[in-house]
Amino acid sequence: MRRAVAGLGVAMLLGGCEVPPEAVAERYVVAREHGHARQAYGMLCQADRDVRAYRDFKRRQVVDVEERIDRLLARRTKVTTRLTDRAGRGAKVRVDIVRVDVTDSSRQLIAADLKSKGPGIASRLQKADLPTRTSTETVTLLHEGGAWRVFLDLPTKDRVARQARLESLKRRGRLRMHEGQLAWATELYEAAAELAPDDTKVKHALRVLGALTDEEVARRSAHQVALAYRSKVGVSRIKVVGRRVTGEVRNTGDRALDEIELLVIGLDREGAPITQVTVFPVRRAPRGDQAATPRLSAGLARRFAATFDDPPAGWTGKVKVRVVQVRLATPSSGHHSNQ
Repeated sequence: MRRAVAGLGVAMLLGGCEVPPEAVAERYVVAREHGHARQAYGMLCQADRDVRAYRDFKRRQVVDVEERIDRLLARRTKVTTRLTDRAGRGAKVRVDIVRVDVTDSSRQLIAADLKSKGPGIASRLQKADLPTRTSTETVTLLHEGGAWRVFLDLPTKDRVARQARLESLKRRGRLRMHEGQLAWATELYEAAAELAPDDTKVKHALRVLGALTDEEVARRSAHQVALAYRSKVGVSRIKVVGRRVTGEVRNTGDRALDEIELLVIGLDREGAPITQVTVFPVRRAPRGDQAATPRLSAGLARRFAATFDDPPAGWTGKVKVRVVQVRLATPSSGHHSNQ
């Protein structure tokens, strides 16, 4: 097998008789399964080799007992291929891999045999009746330099960092969603959507959050119209001094408000949410250390202030303020309009 794989490399380098894509895919998988990293790496296209050096691609150099077992079992591996698509410089090959499937206890017996340096373990494994499992994968190839080469589409450092950030935003969004912090979860998922607009899980989460948030606001509000009235509450004159954030809310609509709930969001250097605090510039009843305030009449404004008690180190001092919900005043609320 080693000679066959080496022969492929010579043929590809010398530009002789072109090896078909399915044969390249088969020999690449065989080299990978047998731990022949140098030969597998030599079959990669230039784009993959530009992204990842051989030293980062190859398997570990120290061959321990587990590695020796894997290589012994790999001798029983069978690979079959079928060309499924070919267009222009590209091709896709379906690869079916039949591997020996041994239990942990069997691996322990093989390891003990290897450590005792017992004779004939390799030949016994070749003759033994061992269970197998089949897996299927698709190998993509590109035609370059007169030969077919494997295209793994290895991610660049930027792609890896971007994906890690996306997964972090999704994980934090799920957590906030389960905790019932719907506005905070929405901010996190919206930041994730900016990174991956086509991510189906992100789009689904935003649809669910939109429905849940609207239901929650509708339940708390005196009238369903409060859902749309949020857009008539303007936020301006935002100023950040240390951990304290001040600003102004203005009722630009034609109804008085008994309550305005704001979410003050601290942003990291990428502009994504990293911390948050809730504040009520207008509230009909006291809550915690926030006293009750008069309603806010149409056309009037009111100052607000919020403090991040223990902001994380990644906070840049930049904020975004979101109007979470409003409660429309009713004649029976008993509050006087006041700025």
